Amino acid sequence: MFLNPNQRISTEAISSGKASLRLLDSYGTELQTRLWTDEQPQHKANVEELETRVSGQKQTLTAQKSTTQSQEAAIQELNDTIVSIRNVVRNGNAPKDILVAYGVGDRISHSVSGVTATRNMAHGARKLALLKLTSRKLKPR
Repeated sequence: MFLNPNQRISTEAISSGKASLRLLDSYGTELQTRLWTDEQPQHKANVEELETRVSGQKQTLTAQKSTTQSQEAAIQELNDTIVSIRNVVRNGNAPKDILVAYGVGDRISHSVSGVTATRNMAHGARKLALLKLTSRKLKPR
């Protein structure tokens, strides 16, 4: 039996397969003349494969859910950090170009790409702020 790995295997198919195995065990001698030589062992192997695939699908789904939850937690933490940085910049009387560079006043999308883009913008703004501070310190007074 060949299955598409993306197909969902129902528990009904497995329970029906197990029931047919029990019937084969019970009536095997009577059915022996109607079955091919390797048909009974092959059927048992097919039912076992179905059980294995369902187990694998459940494990994969659990792993995907765990990864999604971890990603959501990381995105939320990054978002909170960016909001905190923006609040510090806003309340620190920073020059207008620094406020713009940090995106103060702009909305943050809570999608992965939106928060990542905002993080990259904040990283670039930090470099700009450091350059401004360095150039102020280097200018003769």
